[in-house]
Formats: sequence, structure tokens, C-alpha cells
Amino acid sequence: MITKGKTWLETNGHSLSELLSPDTLAGFASELEKIKRYGGRCFEEEALRLALAVTKPFERFYPNPYICPAGKRTVGYGHVIRGGEPPFPWTEPQAAEILMNEFIQTYGPKAEAAWNARKDRKFRTEPWDELPPHVQGALMSAVYNCGAGIISRGSWVAKPGLHGATSYYSWSKGGGKRLAGLVRRRFCEWKLATTGEIDLEPAGWREMTQEKYITTSVPQDAGSKNLGI
Repeated sequence: MITKGKTWLETNGHSLSELLSPDTLAGFASELEKIKRYGGRCFEEEALRLALAVTKPFERFYPNPYICPAGKRTVGYGHVIRGGEPPFPWTEPQAAEILMNEFIQTYGPKAEAAWNARKDRKFRTEPWDELPPHVQGALMSAVYNCGAGIISRGSWVAKPGLHGATSYYSWSKGGGKRLAGLVRRRFCEWKLATTGEIDLEPAGWREMTQEKYITTSVPQDAGSKNLGI
């Protein structure tokens, strides 16, 4: 309903001058750029779904902050606390939405940039936007956990097909020690990237190394981002 003598915008609490202010227009432009960059070709819905399907079981949901194996305050599905977060405890839907947004706004773009920067790609030769969704999803999960270094510095990228498996699996250390949860996660991501199948208990991960695994009171890969090897 429009109040007599006022425009629809003014009736609903917005003056035309407010909507055309430089700050408001800049905000609109920023949001439009996000939609164009993140909502289209870069992250197909299936790739995001697969990344979430791998990440959530390994990170697990924690409503309150805890100290992860990397010594960082962490909450939700492996979210590293940096300040400005919603108050705790979090609900599971809240944590899931934050995780999804982090993939869209941060870890997906990091994976894309790192992949496209590798000119020696042999595992797959396509640029990011031509990769199948199951490969994108697997790499987004890996970057969320390890950081972009697993792509930018990983020797597995330069090895064809299955030849880079051992190199990929080696990105499973935290604090200088092999973590069982990270080994299993790398096996899971590799199987997704190479077969399109999600298998949370992939064969062979226990035999990957003879090093003694460490155990913790929280998931062994939770919050272990950017540790690499």
C-alpha cells in the first residue's frame, strides 16, 4: 500500500536519495559482483554439494568453541574463529550455512585460483571451470582443510592420472605428525576426484603409512587447515 503523498519507497522506509547514495550503490555493485563471480560457472551446485558431503562428516559439528589440533579456536564445522562471529553456541543449520558461505566466498575461489595457476597440470589438464563437479568438490574440501598449498605446491598435480596418489595422501600431517583422520580424508577426496564416488571408509587408508597415529579428543582433522605436510 502506498501512503498518500509518498512514493512506494518512502512508504516502506527508503527515500530515493538513500537508495541512490554512493554507499548503497557501491554495496549493490559488490553484491552483484559476488553473484556473478561465485553463483555462476565457478561453482556448480553439484560441486558445492559434494564438497559439503565430504567436509561435514570429517569436521563434525561443534556448537561451542574448542582448540583444534593446530592450536586454533574452532567452532561449527571446522570454522576458525577470527572475531565477529555470531554468539555461541551455534545451531547445526547455522554452522552449515556458514560452511557453505565459506566455500562460496573463500575456499572455492582459492581452489580455482591455485588450480588455474598450475601450468604443469597432468592429473587433469582442464582449467577449473571445465573440471567435472566431483573433481571441483574434492579439491574444495582439500583446500578447506589444508589451504591452497595442497594444489599450488602439491607434486600430485603434475603427475598423470592415479600416479599422484601417494603424493596427495602425504598431505595428512598436523604438528609434524601423521593424523589418521587426515589420511582417511585424503583417501576419500582422492576417490571422489578420480571416480566420482563418496566413500567415507575408503580401502587402503590404514596401510598408507607405518607412522604412529596420534589421537585427540576432537576429530583428528578438525580445524587442521593450512597445515600441509
